[in-house]
Amino acid sequence: MAGLEVINVGAEQYRLGAWRGHPTVGYLVPLTPPERLSRAGLERSLRKLSAKGYTEVLTAALTAREQVVFAQWGFTLYERLHLLQHDLRDLPVQPSVPARVGAAHRWDRSAVLEVDTRAFDPMWRLDQPSLSEAISATPAKHFRAARDVHRSRGRRARVLGYAVSGHSGDHGYLQRLAVDPDVQRTGLGAALVLDCLLWMRRAGVDRVSVNTQEANTRAFALYERLGFVPVEPGLAVLRFDMSRS
Repeated sequence: MAGLEVINVGAEQYRLGAWRGHPTVGYLVPLTPPERLSRAGLERSLRKLSAKGYTEVLTAALTAREQVVFAQWGFTLYERLHLLQHDLRDLPVQPSVPARVGAAHRWDRSAVLEVDTRAFDPMWRLDQPSLSEAISATPAKHFRAARDVHRSRGRRARVLGYAVSGHSGDHGYLQRLAVDPDVQRTGLGAALVLDCLLWMRRAGVDRVSVNTQEANTRAFALYERLGFVPVEPGLAVLRFDMSRS
């Protein structure tokens, strides 16, 4: 995947790169269960990130068990995330929205990232590598875009929102949801989420997970309204100050 690399340290694996294209913030993803991680593996990962000029490192969203391990090695809290799950038993009716939800393609990615930039704060915006990571995170994937139904003649319909979901076996994941601020509160976010949930239910998935920043109260309310239930403990992104290493 462009911009990210996987390194092996003995039996451990880590994914490394830039945090969403940020020039001074590195990104660290443990790909090995927390009980098998070692200080040597983590230190090698941090050295590689330091050599690339990153002055701080943020982790992927970590479980409570992973947080304990990383905290022992000097990582501190950056931001807490809500974790929610849906059992797909009862789904609301699809709302009527001023957009057409359909497949998103590789040529849509620039337009999708423009929506993402408008919808999220700078540190949480995706770039091309992190969008690719979200799309390829699971064996089965569902990349969808909501397009304006009122397009100009001869021009491609404007992308108003998008969602990325996927599943591995019977566990599904809503990886990303973004709606242009100009059309928020029109039901478009709900339509995109339900499109993903229906696809996963047809595929035999029996539970779907999603996470969102604790500060993102609007997203949290949307997920609860659609039947997601909070799961405790939640997740967290941790930070490491490279000046300490």
